[in-house]
Amino acid sequence: MILTLPGRPIESADKALTEAIRDSIQAPKPSAAQEWVLQPDGSMRNTRTGLAMVIRNTCAPGDLDHEFALAAYRQAQAGKSRRR
Repeated sequence: MILTLPGRPIESADKALTEAIRDSIQAPKPSAAQEWVLQPDGSMRNTRTGLAMVIRNTCAPGDLDHEFALAAYRQAQAGKSRRR
């Protein structure tokens, strides 16, 4: 194994860096929605930046604001299913 390593051509560092940059530029970038990954605790983590975000509902169930928001959400979901 050691004897076969010197037989391989050695690539220059500049050429390797140039090719790596060229490959990263040509690679398709993920959409903004694909960069966010759902975590087991319910938070979302951005794969590019490493930033995590948690959104919690501060209204208690049974609260009037909570019930109005839930009704609006259900109405919006029903409207989406009818359009498909």
